[in-house]
Amino acid sequence: MRHKDWVLAPGNGSPGVALEIQMRSDAMVPVITVRGLPAPAAVAGAFVVKPSVNLGFDGGKRLELSCGMSGTYYACAPDAASLRAVAEALPKAKVVSAGVTLTMPGMMALPPQERLLDLTGTETALAKLRAGGAIREALPEYPGLDMQGFLDRILRDVGFPNGAGDVMPKLTPWISRLWS
Repeated sequence: MRHKDWVLAPGNGSPGVALEIQMRSDAMVPVITVRGLPAPAAVAGAFVVKPSVNLGFDGGKRLELSCGMSGTYYACAPDAASLRAVAEALPKAKVVSAGVTLTMPGMMALPPQERLLDLTGTETALAKLRAGGAIREALPEYPGLDMQGFLDRILRDVGFPNGAGDVMPKLTPWISRLWS
């Protein structure tokens, strides 16, 4: 189930970034998704872009989300330890704030993006989603093990002391062509 307002609306071939409610384990939680990326760009992005995504309910404490590929889209969701607390806070919240910062190793971060979304009728929407049979999304088997961390470790092991930070300046022109 996707929020009626976009975090970043799709357009002119660019992907859409949305707040979705997904069933993770046995809890319905907010997930920031990026859909509509061409497959090569999604895979390349998973290797080279370090997203920092967080959520906050009603101006409260921010929660960092774990990000990675989830089938055909990119998803940032609460980790297993946070699921229960986030699922309990969601139906009571009036607004959710989503913050996104993208960094490429060895380069500066893009300007942070912040989006405030109103939450009205959340309890009713969650009940409908449950009644409709929400599909469970898988949690990572090993928390913190993602493609970027894996690639960075391999690059260090094969002789790049700064991992992806050493390789990124060489890959940036190629990646730029993928996005254009």
